Amino acid sequence: MFLVALVALMLVIAGLAWRHYDAGDFCESADRETIIARYPALAELADRQRQETERLLALQRAQDMAVNLELSHDRISPEEALRLSLNQVNEIASLRRMHREAFVQACRELGGH
Repeated sequence: MFLVALVALMLVIAGLAWRHYDAGDFCESADRETIIARYPALAELADRQRQETERLLALQRAQDMAVNLELSHDRISPEEALRLSLNQVNEIASLRRMHREAFVQACRELGGH
């Protein structure tokens, strides 16, 4: 009887350890809204990052209009216009990657990870 209880206890402990181990990194896997619900202090960082992204996108829209005007007057080649557009895509992707890394790091610091 004692042996059965000991085995059962070991199985329960192993199950809990496995769930904890397999849970993954909350800060890495959860979406921003879920993370902010758990850690409201991150709302300000998320808002600053959103504003920074919006400013960059507004700047890129203005650049797009200028490129389209240049392109329509044959002042730049379609290849150059494409290169400029790809640079914009890379720039916004880089900014979002940096924002994500900073957000996850701040989440981990708040969560004590």
